[in-house]
Amino acid sequence: MKRIRSFSSLVVLLGFVMSSLGIVNFTVTQSTSFAAPQTGASATEAVGKTGVAGARPTGGNGSQTINWTIDYGLNSATALANISLNDTWSTGQTLVAGSVHTPGGNWTYSRPNSTSIKFTSALVAPNAKGAGIPLSIPLTGPINFTGGGDGFNPTITASGKIVGINHHTSNAGIWCYDMTTNAVCPGYKMSSGFNTALDPIARAIGNKIYIVGSDVVTSTSNIYCWDTDSDSLCGSSPHLDNGFDRLEVANGKLYTLVNTGQVDCFDPSNDLARCSGYPVQVNVPAITGSNGILPVGNSLYVLNGNGKLNCLNLATRGFCSGWSSTPLSGVSGEDILFPRLNAGGSITGICQIGGGTPANCYDLDGSNPTSNSAMSVLTTGTLSDLNDGTYYGSRVYFGGGSVSCWNWATNAVCAGAGFDSSGHTTAQLGSAYGITHDPGCLYTFGHAGSLYSLDPTTGETPCGNSTGTVTVNIDDYYNAVPGSIAANWDKVSLTDVNLTAGAEFNSIIVKVINPANNSVVAGPTEMIGSAGEIDLSGVSSSIRTLQLQVVAKPVGTTAWQDNINPKIWLTFISTTPVQFSYKTTIMCAGLSQNHTNTISTLLDPHSSKATVSNLCASPATTKIRAYFPMAVRVVGEINIPLDQSR
Repeated sequence: MKRIRSFSSLVVLLGFVMSSLGIVNFTVTQSTSFAAPQTGASATEAVGKTGVAGARPTGGNGSQTINWTIDYGLNSATALANISLNDTWSTGQTLVAGSVHTPGGNWTYSRPNSTSIKFTSALVAPNAKGAGIPLSIPLTGPINFTGGGDGFNPTITASGKIVGINHHTSNAGIWCYDMTTNAVCPGYKMSSGFNTALDPIARAIGNKIYIVGSDVVTSTSNIYCWDTDSDSLCGSSPHLDNGFDRLEVANGKLYTLVNTGQVDCFDPSNDLARCSGYPVQVNVPAITGSNGILPVGNSLYVLNGNGKLNCLNLATRGFCSGWSSTPLSGVSGEDILFPRLNAGGSITGICQIGGGTPANCYDLDGSNPTSNSAMSVLTTGTLSDLNDGTYYGSRVYFGGGSVSCWNWATNAVCAGAGFDSSGHTTAQLGSAYGITHDPGCLYTFGHAGSLYSLDPTTGETPCGNSTGTVTVNIDDYYNAVPGSIAANWDKVSLTDVNLTAGAEFNSIIVKVINPANNSVVAGPTEMIGSAGEIDLSGVSSSIRTLQLQVVAKPVGTTAWQDNINPKIWLTFISTTPVQFSYKTTIMCAGLSQNHTNTISTLLDPHSSKATVSNLCASPATTKIRAYFPMAVRVVGEINIPLDQSR
């Protein structure tokens, strides 16, 4: 008797059984197989690679997606520098734009060629779980950039670079200053490749900045991405033909106001594609150069130059509690939106003000309107249509000409060596159009084409503080449902620093906050004279994001003279390795395909390979007729898949 394969025997037997039960047809469906990830044996690094296929195209023709995940384990009690991983894949795969996810956003990636991707990080936290930053070197005076003035607001990247762009300029220049090296970033100013409008507000997310740009020829506008790691453009939003103004970050997304009265939203994690469900009508038409946007938790307050004020709930895309489709009507010309704060810096309400006008304030639900005439001195003589302010602690700062300040803790204009009786700074800052800050200093860049720093308490320039901010979201380190990875907070630690009083620093104050509600979970703590660590194990693991803030008083530049920056870290603990992920697509033409991707390490050289098999082909069938010996009739029909890979 002819020997048959065990799979065929199983199918025939199954057919016989099913026939005897009266079932005359069945189909065996082809399944996708996965190679088990190979984990490299290494004392320092361990990598694993998996691939999961997406849905097969109809008829086996068209595109199919493969989802690749890299598990990266690092066994290092200390931080490491300049780590890189190389990933290569079999030909026929195309990287899906916007699909690359790196753990914590602390890694960058490049494309050496069409079949590989390289992940790199200049600073990797102990065990790769967390983030750190070098402490900044205080600015010693204004930083001048060649190539003309007319800047706008500065913004600060996660790596400690202060970046901005010239306004109302064709092929506008991007400028950059690195606070960790105390120098202009190499090669800057750089040509952006796009044109800017009157107020090209810049906002940073990680090490990328997002800028409002407007084409003076076509009158269309975009939000552009600039990568400060690669010093190059990294995409743009769809065209905005309805005229828009202001740009703010909330929940990791970018929001703007358009002249149709709508709020629009764009997602940096999805190549600046429009967010689902947007734009949303709030009946506050943008007026070019004369609007305000203020995010407060899940509430987004919007204001235009006619005094129309409303609030959008970002969680529901409906109106905030107490607000409706009919916006509040304030005074025309009051186009600057800012928060009302208590003495501890918590937001208790919102206010609007114009050039030399009183401030009109409301509770967060739009109730309890009040007027504050004492604030009118803050914006007298300023360019309110260019104003981009900020708030710090219990203080609010306004730009637009000089910098002015209101202290909600004293309910009066700010007092200090660098402020006059009207709360304006006495230093000449070259038309400070926009202001930003880190935990210890204010920064402004205006008409003079120079970057200035100011002490937020005294108003004096330059600011002598060394600062740093580190934000860690545990879920950003994984390709998983948020909250599903078990993890606990670890600690704050300082490295590469002498903590003896007066040696390198006179003071290093560290505070850790929960950015969801701005509540303090640790500190403020003086680190001078300590072991250089703050234990965070008592912080609830239900809090998935923490931000540390450090303000230090250095002894000159002693701490940096060995060319090794002092660093501060925020870390967490988990038994689950951090993860990289991305997607590739393949083109199917009815035939089965196998695809392999291999990740390799350079610190402790070894690799891990994953193969996804039996892709593309739709289940094909052949028919086998089975007969009983005593009958000449068909009693069953079996459909068996053809293995098209043979």
